[in-house]
Amino acid sequence: MFAPKKILVATDFSEFSDRALKDALEMAENYKSKVVLLHVIDEHLEQCAVDYCLSADVFTELQNISELTSREKREEEVRKISSEKNV
Repeated sequence: MFAPKKILVATDFSEFSDRALKDALEMAENYKSKVVLLHVIDEHLEQCAVDYCLSADVFTELQNISELTSREKREEEVRKISSEKNV
């Protein structure tokens, strides 16, 4: 019998991902499952493009901003979920 204990939901914070998350949450409520929300950060940022390079400090700051933004969006999703669903 199908009874998942954990459901992995990948998100890019788009409306399509939101729909997949909504479906996963409904399934999780039905089966008393945990939901794991995954967002992958593109670490393939280029420090140099053709004839211009960012300084190492600026490049590192851009990477940090990308990670922080992702973390904030995930935390916002979790707050929204926990206020609406019993998951």
